[in-house]
Amino acid sequence: AAAATDEEMERVIVETFAGRGALLGSATAAHQVEGGRFTTSGPDNTGEITGRLRANHIWDDFSRNVTLRGGDTADVAVDFYHHWEKDVDLIHSLQFNAFRFSISWTRLVRIDPSTKAQTINPDGLAFYQNLVDGLTAKGVEPVVTLYHWDLPSALVDYRNLTAHGGLNDPDFVGHFVAYAEL
Repeated sequence: AAAATDEEMERVIVETFAGRGALLGSATAAHQVEGGRFTTSGPDNTGEITGRLRANHIWDDFSRNVTLRGGDTADVAVDFYHHWEKDVDLIHSLQFNAFRFSISWTRLVRIDPSTKAQTINPDGLAFYQNLVDGLTAKGVEPVVTLYHWDLPSALVDYRNLTAHGGLNDPDFVGHFVAYAEL
């Protein structure tokens, strides 16, 4: 028997999974793909930094305190923040019916460093609303992860990690609930 062509395999996969109500898609994590940490004066995320699109989280802190190959950080990553529409078109062209993504806590909200009060960041909210609208317009179901290990630095006391560091902080659950309810 002849080997199946790519088109035949694609048809079988789509008919077998998506055709029966299953979700078939792709996934990302905000820190790994979004980039868009700063606004810049130049096109294509180049030029002088003119503003901040999200605050620091623990992965930013980590990548600045260890030597990563090439000095890499996720400040730009694959720049999904600025090019998400192309990725949504690609997801749609692959006939995927789902896209799992995480929301960056530090993009969606601003945290007051002294009170730990959280307020919506309008630019972050608009980004995620546009992404969800773009996905649903293409018939792709958004599957959201609220927390993908990007704890805001403002909620971490690095001087006392055992008692009050991140997930060990007795107030963590309250901070997360406040974030999730926004």
